[in-house]
Amino acid sequence: MADAMNLISEDEQYLRKHHLLTYVEDGVAQLVRYKEEHPQVNPNKFLHDYFTSVHKGNHILYREYSFVRETPYNRSCFIAMFSRCFHHLGEKKELFNAKEYHSLLTLICADFPPSIVEDAIRLFLGEDVTDLSIIFSDFLMAFQFRFFYDEFVEDSKYIFDAAKSNPISSRSIPATENFLTSATSTGENLSREEYFAQNTPINIVNQLYPPSDSGRKLKPSIVTIQEVIADSMEIDCRQFLISLAQNVHVRNEIGYKRRSKLL
Repeated sequence: MADAMNLISEDEQYLRKHHLLTYVEDGVAQLVRYKEEHPQVNPNKFLHDYFTSVHKGNHILYREYSFVRETPYNRSCFIAMFSRCFHHLGEKKELFNAKEYHSLLTLICADFPPSIVEDAIRLFLGEDVTDLSIIFSDFLMAFQFRFFYDEFVEDSKYIFDAAKSNPISSRSIPATENFLTSATSTGENLSREEYFAQNTPINIVNQLYPPSDSGRKLKPSIVTIQEVIADSMEIDCRQFLISLAQNVHVRNEIGYKRRSKLL
């Protein structure tokens, strides 16, 4: 009986790890919608074709943004699709601005948000992106990190922004599973200088990887984070994020999500 319970638990863990129920539910939903206009459809063939598309990474083409970003595999496949479709732009070394890159992305995902594109360019250039342009290879490097690790980037911004503000009590910080309040829990009793002194690279790591972390949000490996900040006494948000975006291990992690087959 105990073995059976352990087996079920392992099965559930496998399904959650690879988000397989997401694809089962989406495949069935796609079948139901298709069947409304094509009642003679063969369900077995339709689902076979659907999962073949998932396996090849083509399933994210022309899909809504909420689906594209739903799983790590989807995000990695979307990045690969964007790179394959427009890699020739990198060969020409032409410069494009945020609006132009966003237009390219909407050819694959019509409702892709421009804010991700703007933030990726801002991450690389560190300036207002309104009229600035960069080459494709630089944009791809910044974009894939910004898009794939969306939640991690937002959490990082929040942590670094908190360090710039006046010392605050943890009671005024929204509780999230990714934000460790140990560094600010006594903030109301600290001077501004003392508060900044606590915002060292090691405390940044502790805040991004708290003991209570559920592991549900995408993050670079903690080993990679530690390597990036190992020699830093101080580090700002942009320096921290761009170092990660340029890190070969991080880029490999993003590609691995796609290369590790689901089925």
